[in-house]
Amino acid sequence: MKKLVTDFIDKDLKRLERKNSREFKKLSNQLLQLEASGSYYSAKPERQFFGISTKHYRVLYKIEQDYIVCLVFLKKQGQKIENRHYDVAEARYKDFCKQLEEWKKVTGR
Repeated sequence: MKKLVTDFIDKDLKRLERKNSREFKKLSNQLLQLEASGSYYSAKPERQFFGISTKHYRVLYKIEQDYIVCLVFLKKQGQKIENRHYDVAEARYKDFCKQLEEWKKVTGR
């Protein structure tokens, strides 16, 4: 699992480094912190989707060349909440984190 995560970060994020080194550093640090915390797992390795699990939500995402594809699910009902593309070059990854917090507040979870 760790090798898969490392390969994924090395392969796909290094392309971003050439385009926008500040965003690359922020994003890769956040992903490595998630991996180190143990809340980072592979949902479907063949599709290279990764996720963060909270008490009520499961967030799956993958990184394309310059954006993040993100799917958010409620855990208990298995209901899909959101499917969005987050543009890394415009620092949208932080928006993704803020959006998750807003969903928690709105739903009371």
